[in-house]
Amino acid sequence: MGIETTYRKEQERLEKAEREKAGIKETPPDTLTIKKILDDKEQSALFGDLLKREGQEELAQRLVSGKIEADDLDKLAEYRREFSEKMRQAENIEKSLTPEMAAEIIRLDPNLQKIAESSGQEGIIAAAKESLRKMAISDQSRFDEILRHVENVNSYHDGDFKKLETEVEERCKKMGVNADKYYEAMAINDFDKRQEALSGLIKKDWGKTKRFFNMLFGRSFELSKRMKLEGEASKNKHDIEQALAELNKRKGELGSVMAASIKGNKEFMEAISRQMVGEPKKKEVIGMKDAKSGAPTVESTVEEWKRHKSKFKNWDQMDEAQIELERGYFLDDMAEKNRKNRAGKVGFWASIFGAIFDSFFTSFDKSKLN
Repeated sequence: MGIETTYRKEQERLEKAEREKAGIKETPPDTLTIKKILDDKEQSALFGDLLKREGQEELAQRLVSGKIEADDLDKLAEYRREFSEKMRQAENIEKSLTPEMAAEIIRLDPNLQKIAESSGQEGIIAAAKESLRKMAISDQSRFDEILRHVENVNSYHDGDFKKLETEVEERCKKMGVNADKYYEAMAINDFDKRQEALSGLIKKDWGKTKRFFNMLFGRSFELSKRMKLEGEASKNKHDIEQALAELNKRKGELGSVMAASIKGNKEFMEAISRQMVGEPKKKEVIGMKDAKSGAPTVESTVEEWKRHKSKFKNWDQMDEAQIELERGYFLDDMAEKNRKNRAGKVGFWASIFGAIFDSFFTSFDKSKLN
């Protein structure tokens, strides 16, 4: 297939293999386009919040009117990248908030425990997942604080903690000892009882193999194995307890940040409230397409004008001044009807299209109304 395909693809494959070997995680390709954002109700509403935060109402008007300018392309690219990154970060936090993680951070923070007593553990998870994406745009500092602590927990758990766990389990495997049983024995604080439990592991896990080696080498083999296991136990227990203490510390800090976020963020509080009263459905957002629906057109306005003037039996006897006055009344009335029709629509895009629709009637070419 030539240089352009075979050579390039093989280079990419080798580079990817090197990154995997070095432990560098692959970042998924960013395929979230402006079109995909605006086609999605939830995402378009959030993207509107971002544009509003940045004071880009005029850019939004040009975008939905098909009148973007050259400079707008750079701005849209910048906002799209930021939006995509925030959505990816929110998704990563959501994935981290498993029932197991939630139980741990609730256990380690008194304030979060009080909230969980009212909403339940599941309520906190659901409220967090509902609020995080909105928070990522409208409450950046609080969102970034949650993200930092989630990454702090994950980096330690997947790094030093996992390394210790792997080392201990490899040693257990070499000695033919069940790792979970070993952890259970190591959890015993009383030294004599812990040593007794460790000795029991040797007797239980070695069985016939132990008896075979004892026949060959005498009880010295079993004794040697037990002494090795018990000799490592003190250091292992110290390392395990230190690692758990560090992990708990980080989870506790995450719990404190989550509790403060619930109390300090309006959307989070509303989501928790709905969980408490058993009404988990959040209020419906207005996306770009929702706000755009019912847009007036020149054709529909002209048709409505024809119906309007047909109500006047003396229309042919009216002079131009009277007709011009009636055109003004008609357009004012159409604008008011349009405002009433969109009264239930709120949010950034509703305000953008509201301004566009109002401008449509105020700047309407009256010569088309004949």
